[in-house]
Amino acid sequence: MKLKFLSPAALLALVFVAFSAHADKNSNQANFETFQGSKKTADSTYVLDKNKNGIKVRSNVTYLSATQGASSNSYKVGTDGIIDDASIRTSADKTLMMFTPNKANDELSIDLLQDGKAIGGHKVAMKAPTDFIIAFHDDPSAFQVLVDSLNAHPHADGIYMLMVPPKGTKAGRFEPYMMKDKAEAKGKFNGEEITLTEYTLRFNSGLSHIYTDKDGNLMQAEIKPLNIRHTRKNFELVK
Repeated sequence: MKLKFLSPAALLALVFVAFSAHADKNSNQANFETFQGSKKTADSTYVLDKNKNGIKVRSNVTYLSATQGASSNSYKVGTDGIIDDASIRTSADKTLMMFTPNKANDELSIDLLQDGKAIGGHKVAMKAPTDFIIAFHDDPSAFQVLVDSLNAHPHADGIYMLMVPPKGTKAGRFEPYMMKDKAEAKGKFNGEEITLTEYTLRFNSGLSHIYTDKDGNLMQAEIKPLNIRHTRKNFELVK
């Protein structure tokens, strides 16, 4: 049983724990900035630890707004591209949201705790077997996992699923997104020009663009329906 991760119309999230200061050769550590339109709203760092069983993702999002505080995300993705478990921890309201698939992988439990006490939860039906992305709020690691999933587990119809976490009075839900095109683009990283792969995806009513370098590392994600952009530090897209 497992799941996967990413984000659409409510594409953004938070999670769990600090990460190790040293990433080994099997790890991918990255620093990003998040913008709402032209305004910077957050800094984030994520680490992907890869091994024979899949990957473990740990991320931290620090908001520039003092009222939002920080959040941390943690999840594990198996070699089949399906998430084993995931969690979102936020400092502002001291909540922890946990996502757990059942053994049959046809139902996802979403539980919410505050100060260690259960304050709510519900279950969401899943089509089994399935792989999907979780739309972690303001967390660019979701898009790294997304492109890894697109390449490792392509769907013939180009349609994929993402889980939109609960927000306010709205329950968590699954929504589809579609891979539209894949092309070459150019950018600069640390002042040097690099070749990029551009993925064009449709989330709800708009197109979004995700860029990776030649090794598949996420460099930028433009989620136009939400007017959000995640950009790796010291990276610039050349248009």
